[in-house]
Order: sequence, then structure tokens, then C-alpha cells
Amino acid sequence: MNLRFSIQLWITALLMALITTVGCKELDITPGLPEPTQEGKNTFGCMVDGALWLPYVEHTLDSKVEGEYAPGWFGVRAERELDPLQYIWLQVADSTAGPRVKTYTVKDGFYARFETYKDGAFDIYETDSLGGGHINITKVETKTGTAIGGVSRTYTIVSGTFSFAATSINTGKVVTITDGRFDVQGF
Repeated sequence: MNLRFSIQLWITALLMALITTVGCKELDITPGLPEPTQEGKNTFGCMVDGALWLPYVEHTLDSKVEGEYAPGWFGVRAERELDPLQYIWLQVADSTAGPRVKTYTVKDGFYARFETYKDGAFDIYETDSLGGGHINITKVETKTGTAIGGVSRTYTIVSGTFSFAATSINTGKVVTITDGRFDVQGF
């Protein structure tokens, strides 16, 4: 063997030994709840009867999370386009000052709904004063930004956490939603 080939072989063997002894860090690609942020990142996630629930849509023309904000009212809708198709709706009504940093319960302005559709059949689960629930709004901040085309646009960042129990309007079955979090831009 010539010296150059021997050196290349030795370097290759050394690199392989280094790679196998150091090892590669295993990537964890298991989905989890989104980080609790307050930047208007349009994130949403929760646990539904103990199982992870994240919004998902198969095309880019539909938004998987949509926020709405108006004086006296805030709402967020998350869509999960899987089988079954599911939606989670959260709404807060507060006519005294508009939704603000505060914990709202079902008894004082919070309403939530979980919908599921499969093979033409649907079921809607709604909150009521018996099942209870709350939404803790941790940030409300109005911003102005530039949209596509250079148009100035005002939006409101609303972030927080939630949990609730909702009852099926068809069967009386209860679904429990826990560890919920959201960070949306309301328009």
C-alpha cells in the first residue's frame, strides 16, 4: 500500500471509531403540547380524555387555529382534520371591559364546545354549569403589523390556558379537556 492510501484508511477508521464511541444523540420526535408562549404564534393544544390533541389540517388554505377578538368578546377555534374530524371552540364574553387578563369560569362568561364528525354522524359536547371549566387569559395585547401587500392591520394577541368538562347533546356522555393552552392572534 502506498503511504497516502494508508493515511486515508487510518483517518477513515479513526472517524468511524469516533462516531461509534461518541454516538449520535437520539432525536425525540414524539409530539407534545406546545410551549406556553405569549407572542401570537397561533398555537393550541390540550389533552382530551387523557390523550394528546393537537390541531392538524392537510392543506395550507385552511387555518388550523383561528382567533377572533372584538370589544366584549374573544373566541378561538382549533381544527383537527383527521378521522374523525374534530373542532374545539373556546369563547369568552365580558361586556364590562372586554376580555382581559383574568380567569373566567363557565358561570361568568366562559363557554367551550368539542365537536366530532365521522361518516356523516356528529356529536357536539358543550360546557354547562354542572361540568364546569375555566379559561385563564394570561395576556391581551393589541398590536399593529403589516399584512401582505403592505396593508396595516391591527390584531390582538390573546394567550392562556384552559380546562373543561363538556356533555354530549346526543348521548349525555362527558368528555374531559385538560392541560389546554393557546397563543393566538385575534382579528
